[in-house]
Amino acid sequence: MELIKDLKENEFGKIEGKVYFGYIGDYIDLRFKKEIPIEYVEKTAEKLNEISEETMEQLFDFSLKYCRWNLEEWKHLKRKIRLDLIKKPSDIMKHMSIEGLIVNLPEDMSQIGINLEGWCKWEEEDGIQWLILDDKVIYTGPWCDINIWRCKRRLESEFNFAGENCEE
Repeated sequence: MELIKDLKENEFGKIEGKVYFGYIGDYIDLRFKKEIPIEYVEKTAEKLNEISEETMEQLFDFSLKYCRWNLEEWKHLKRKIRLDLIKKPSDIMKHMSIEGLIVNLPEDMSQIGINLEGWCKWEEEDGIQWLILDDKVIYTGPWCDINIWRCKRRLESEFNFAGENCEE
């Protein structure tokens, strides 16, 4: 099985394709600028498939916090998500999906950052973004097209549900 497949240049000069994400057992979209060396993209794809169970549990937990906050903040929209049916944090995946990996160019090619985008039922307009650096979740929240290497202000935002100041 190929880890990366179907690479092609799109109309904006970026490279698109598919990358296998073992946790979900399927291919997701892959996007990166063509100046990023393919070796770095391959290392990122490998790292994607080495995400620990502990890190995945954190991602689910932070995603559940994001969901709860959103449902409370926008309760007038009456979104139909039965939180009482979520027995463990990974159950949040019934209400969301991870659909793409964006590879950003780092200053230090020895560092691998995982930048994942997805859809979620509780925030259909903005979706969800997960950022992982050194097997640590550094951002979970609405999709903001954050570059993992240039995002300090966003990481400190109130909408980062992986942040230390995030309250349930």
